Amino acid sequence: MSLVIVTLYLEDMKEDQKTDLLKKYNEGVATPEEQAIVESWQLQFPLEGRQVLGDQETKADLAAIRTNLLRISGRGSTRLLWYKLSAAAAVVLIAFSTGLYFYPNTTTSGRSVVELAEHDIAPGRNTATLTLANGSKIVLAESVKGKLATESGIIITKDADGHIVYQVDDVRGTTSQNKLAYNTLSTTKGEQYQVNLPDGTKVWLNAASSLTYAPSFSGRSERIVQLSGEAYFEVAKDKLHPFIVKTRDQEVKVLGTHFNVNSYRDESTEKTTLLEGSVNINNKAVLQPGQQSVVSNAGNIQVQQADLSGAVAWKNGYFQFNDVPLQIIMRQISRWYDIDIIYKGTLTNDAFNGVIDRKASLSRILKILEKGGVKFSVSGKELTVFQ
Repeated sequence: MSLVIVTLYLEDMKEDQKTDLLKKYNEGVATPEEQAIVESWQLQFPLEGRQVLGDQETKADLAAIRTNLLRISGRGSTRLLWYKLSAAAAVVLIAFSTGLYFYPNTTTSGRSVVELAEHDIAPGRNTATLTLANGSKIVLAESVKGKLATESGIIITKDADGHIVYQVDDVRGTTSQNKLAYNTLSTTKGEQYQVNLPDGTKVWLNAASSLTYAPSFSGRSERIVQLSGEAYFEVAKDKLHPFIVKTRDQEVKVLGTHFNVNSYRDESTEKTTLLEGSVNINNKAVLQPGQQSVVSNAGNIQVQQADLSGAVAWKNGYFQFNDVPLQIIMRQISRWYDIDIIYKGTLTNDAFNGVIDRKASLSRILKILEKGGVKFSVSGKELTVFQ
């Protein structure tokens, strides 16, 4: 089923230009002029005879989605779902070659996801637990801004943005005692956090992850951190002191770069995605910007072109699915909403495409996914997927 973008003027604009403009609008990077063009398309489109979202439904969906499209591709067919982003300024209307429009309604079982999730589950939040070298723990959601602790001449603070920052207090920060000290920043399901390491490196830690590191890299030939789960790194440049990320099956070595590492134990592979600079994987492969390494449990490395926006979507505040199987999507949902997933029925190989705001409640996420024919039942902290 082919997709046709309906426009009522600017007929001289090429189709690929229209598609690129729509993509920029959905990703929030369009200029004010480009936003005006996209919104004017919608305003001039004749809505007579079309089924569109009502104001109340629109306002609810505004908090749940960042795009107007969710296309589900599977088993030889492509289905498209259309949403309005807001009542006043919706994006380009999309029409099928069949002229069919979908709009929010109840599931085929007659029960809405909101009814299924009677006690809705909120999305994850910005918090973590910091374990100091002496074993004491600081719950960062409960801590106030300012000084948190001092270790071996290192001052640990929480800045105005809520990030952890390390600063050298005095010469004690370079003592041999400090070389044996390590901190661990950890998140449970439903948590994420950012830390600014002593060398200026910025790290975003995803849900159900942990990062172990020295509170000071002074006197060390290498800047080594240990990661479990997923994190995005913006490494401060230092040619004399390589930055090394160690995970279960790989060692990522860099000098200064931006990259994402996915090393969850419930995933079959570990993935490192490079956005800027250069990284060395297990001393066997060197990635260039736009590439991704896939490391198997056996240590085999495959280098491929990366879906950059999809790899770092979590860090930017949304889920992005580009031909992503349902099981992988559900693992992401499990981590972010702190819920267990149970499957009933035969698992399919359906792949999903779309962008959804991570600030959405669980019922809003499920409501969107149900448009693809997947059914859900929620009971407490268990989410059952019917296929």
